[in-house]
Order: sequence, then structure tokens, then C-alpha cells
Amino acid sequence: MTDSLYPDMAQFLANYSPRGGYASNTHQSYLYDLRRCALFLREQYPGKGEPRYSHESLQAFLEKERLAGASPRTLARRLVVIRRFVKFLAQNRRVSADFSNLLRITTGSNGRVKTIVDASPLTQEEIQAIRQALARETGPRALRDGAIFEALLDTGLSVAAILELNISDVGKLAWGETASAMLAKYLAEARPDLDRGRDESALFVSQLGRRMTRQTVWVMLRTLGNATGMKTGLSPRRIRHTAIARMAAEGLNADQLQNRLGYRTPVSIRMMLERLEPKK
Repeated sequence: MTDSLYPDMAQFLANYSPRGGYASNTHQSYLYDLRRCALFLREQYPGKGEPRYSHESLQAFLEKERLAGASPRTLARRLVVIRRFVKFLAQNRRVSADFSNLLRITTGSNGRVKTIVDASPLTQEEIQAIRQALARETGPRALRDGAIFEALLDTGLSVAAILELNISDVGKLAWGETASAMLAKYLAEARPDLDRGRDESALFVSQLGRRMTRQTVWVMLRTLGNATGMKTGLSPRRIRHTAIARMAAEGLNADQLQNRLGYRTPVSIRMMLERLEPKK
């Protein structure tokens, strides 16, 4: 039964039925994978009809499966299924471009899921490369993503804290010049198109006009890091550490940083500053 699938998914699956040369158990596995994807999309983008399939939304599904502990074999199969589904969408003009090859799942040489963690502050060259990559993109989402990056870099807040901000909170924070300019541009030129008249209070909204999720931002940052060729990736932690290092260089002490960033104790900040201090 395919009643839990979106129509496009059901049509795609029909092309990969056992009659087309695929074994029955493979067909059932594909059905299960697509059902999981459909469930994720309904949770993230509720509403009637087909969702707006995008690299962002489908990569977020794959990342959710990885974080949920799916085995490397299962992850590999789901990646194949989603990539083939995207090719089907592109061939039938349901999406504007075939982005199947952009979908990724990182695995180690031993087949185990591996995430390379680099918590070092970003260099000025890396920050400039990120801004250039963002400037090459167009449309409301590109302006939103640029504003999120600058907000994270300027404040040192966590992704969760940034996404909790409402429009009414913008004037309550002291933004730097670059972040302030990006936020103003986003609010004037991009957010009205994303909000779609829903009157959503959230500062940063998804393409369906709802408050964004942390997972969506994580995927966006990783994609942005890949676009700039960062071997160890772009993570919220790296951006946060970049902001902390800058604030410390500007003269903020551990107590002030603790108050601004919400760490439980100044000791945590002091230990972090020691780790971030350049090695001689």
C-alpha cells in the first residue's frame, strides 16, 4: 500500500516495481524508506498537497536518519532511493534542476558513520569565502541564510537561541554593522516572501512561512561549508567559537562572556578561551 506516500512518490515507486526487474524485498525497502521521508516532510512542512521538494528538505531528512542511528547500509540505501526520486522529479519537471548528486551522507572508510568535528575559529579568509558563496546565490532563502550566518557570527548565540528570536526582539539586541545590514535587507526584501501572509512572529522563517528548525540550519551551514571547500566543514560550534574569540580580543572578560552567551559558569568560558588561544 502506498496511501501514506505523496502522489509523486507513489508514481516514482511504480516505476521501480518488481515487474520492472527489482526484487520484491527491494521494492518493500524502497516503500518503507519513502514512507519515512513522507512522514518527515509532513512533520516539517505540514499542509495539503505535495511538499516543495528541495535539496534543503531532503538533505534534512537524510541527516535526521543519520542522527537517529540508522545503520550505514540503511543510510546508503536511503541515499540511493532519495537520489533516484530526485532524478525522477527532474525528468518529469517537478523540480527545476536535478540536485541528486548534491545529497550526501558522510561515512568512514570502515563503513561507519563519521562526522569530522573541527571547533577551531574561522579564519578571515574562510569568513570571506562564505560571504562570497552567499552573495552568489539569489532569492529570499539566500538572503535569509546570509542573515542567519551573520547573526550567529555576530552574537555567538546557539542556533536554538537564534531561532527562538521573534521580529520584536531585533531592536533589543546590539548588532554589529554587517549583521545589522544583512538583517535589514532580509526583513525588507526576503522575509515578506517567505512569510506568505501567515503573520508568523518568528524572525527567521522557512520557505513555508514557519519558524525554522535547528536541523534545517545545520544542513544549510554544512551545504555552505561544502560550497566553500572546507575540508572539516562549517558547524554552529565553529561559528560560535569565532564569535567568542573575537569578543575576547575586544576585551570582554569571562564573566561578561558568561552573561552574554548563557554559559553556566565562568569556568566553562575560561576553559574555552584557553582552548581557543593560538598556540605559540
